[in-house]
Amino acid sequence: MSATDELAEVEAGARAAVAARRQVDAQEREAYDGMRVAEGELEGLLAQKMGGDEPPAKLMSDAQKRLDRAREGTRREWALERKAADRVVLQREGDRQRFIAERFDDLLSEAHARADQAASAVDAAARALIEAIDRRTAVESELVGLVHVARMGDEWLVRRARSDQLRQAAERLLAQREAPPRYEPLRPAVAIGEPA
Repeated sequence: MSATDELAEVEAGARAAVAARRQVDAQEREAYDGMRVAEGELEGLLAQKMGGDEPPAKLMSDAQKRLDRAREGTRREWALERKAADRVVLQREGDRQRFIAERFDDLLSEAHARADQAASAVDAAARALIEAIDRRTAVESELVGLVHVARMGDEWLVRRARSDQLRQAAERLLAQREAPPRYEPLRPAVAIGEPA
């Protein structure tokens, strides 16, 4: 397995830890929202009862049970769960940073190889673009020649290529060759211990 693939697995673990931490927050919000809804429902039934309109006992009992279940959900150790989830997030981020530090040279060489492939693909695409424009220009010239012979002077009716600027840009790109992105560590101009 390449270092890049291994890093992807390490980063997936880090993302999963962050997602789990967010899930704790979402569950806590959901628990308190559920409790507020259950309280509101029971409060409405109690107001109805106090107003002289006795709600069915089953309805009151069910509302009380829902409120009890909702309150139970809010009694979880949310602060402790958040701290535990935060600890896992920090551990996974530490794993990621250690992996990058330990395998930096491998990761760098693999990234450079991908950069070379990408730069070559840009060059190939530029060459293909130039060839396609040349083919279109050749057909245009052929068409102008045919019209000129057949109609004597109506070649201005042939639609001209609009791709000259694009061709010139592709030629400039090829002339300079697409440079792949590279990491070049800074080197001191004078070695330590040498006279300046």
